[in-house]
Amino acid sequence: MYEEYTFPQVTIEEYTHTDIWVYTVGTNSSWRLIEGATYSIHSRNHALVNGAIHWIATGMPGHSILVLSFDFEDEKFRSLSLPKSFSIEDTLDPLVESGGFLSLCHWKDDGNFDVWIMKDYGDQQSWTKQFSVMEPTLSGLGELILYTFMHSEE
Repeated sequence: MYEEYTFPQVTIEEYTHTDIWVYTVGTNSSWRLIEGATYSIHSRNHALVNGAIHWIATGMPGHSILVLSFDFEDEKFRSLSLPKSFSIEDTLDPLVESGGFLSLCHWKDDGNFDVWIMKDYGDQQSWTKQFSVMEPTLSGLGELILYTFMHSEE
């Protein structure tokens, strides 16, 4: 008996929709196109949480900002809501996995950023601001600060 492994390849078409080509390795190796995601992914940055890959994206045609996920098990796209205070103009990067939770940085116009964690996967109300970092402490190392915080509890 052979096990099958699935590998995604993401294609962004002119910021109007996202296609995922899935390559399955196993007894019947093949490429398949999973269509139907009318979202624009904002960044190549992604997080693997809860058996799905996640990106910050914009919904079409309403242009709402959200987290787009692709579940490897059922090969379906889903959207997860961000806190209601976030808008399309916000910079939300990086999106990462932190202790099994979905986490992101919410960059502000003044150069500061907040770190948010979704404590109950799929529940918009569970987004919790963990802490804020002020500009003088950044020194262009926002991702390093986030990484250090996430791994300091181990």
